Amino acid sequence: GATCGTVASEIWSLGATLYTFAAGRSPFEHADRAQNTQSKMIDRIGRARYTPVPGAEGYAPFDQVMARAMNLRPEERIASMREFGEMLQQLQRSYGFDVTPLDLVDAGWVAPAPDAQGPRGPVVTSVRSTTRAQQRAALREDADGIVVEERKPASPMRAALIGAGVAVVVLGGLAAGAVALGWI
Repeated sequence: GATCGTVASEIWSLGATLYTFAAGRSPFEHADRAQNTQSKMIDRIGRARYTPVPGAEGYAPFDQVMARAMNLRPEERIASMREFGEMLQQLQRSYGFDVTPLDLVDAGWVAPAPDAQGPRGPVVTSVRSTTRAQQRAALREDADGIVVEERKPASPMRAALIGAGVAVVVLGGLAAGAVALGWI
């Protein structure tokens, strides 16, 4: 019944996505992978300083549209998706591409949102704690290549217990084999 998203946040997201398509990397990703830790990425995203598409000649009009779409201040971003779409169409024209038509839905065509006074459907109220597998997965590099900064050191006791367990299994297998062959 409620959302924290706004038109301005959706415009920012679309701008970041289009930048990623054009540049082959996130708008806030650094060429030096060591600079792509979670905290450094969060800091760069929070500052939202737009950098032009690297190594691209003739992209100045595209960069101007993307810089406006990803402006740090929501009130200074493109005002609507219609306006954003029309700006992208103008870019297509200026680069000599066929213009993609805009299929916009009129507000009168959409059924009104249901009254959100109370829960709709089943409500799940339990909160699950993070599993150990999820915690371990969080210690690795994620799918976007962001380097996770913190990694817990391996426990020497755990390694010793695993090694001892493997040794017991191997020795037990060897002893069972020797008994079966009549060596013992």
